[in-house]
Amino acid sequence: MPTYEYLCERHGKRPVRFEVLRPMSESSLPAPCPECGLDSQRVMSPCTYKLNLNQMMGKLPAKEAPNDRGFHPEWDS
Repeated sequence: MPTYEYLCERHGKRPVRFEVLRPMSESSLPAPCPECGLDSQRVMSPCTYKLNLNQMMGKLPAKEAPNDRGFHPEWDS
């Protein structure tokens, strides 16, 4: 199941950002804020890292990864 990020702006200058693990079918539904319990809207979160398939499978260290596309060297032609 994917993790979705939510933001509750009802806390003045310190909005509460939190994550919820839920099925994709519920991705557009609001989630209750863990601090106040009111519904919060989902926000888009940036991707924090990028790995290619070879790195994820442990076949290549990150510094030796040939390209972003991982195991398809023929794409570089």
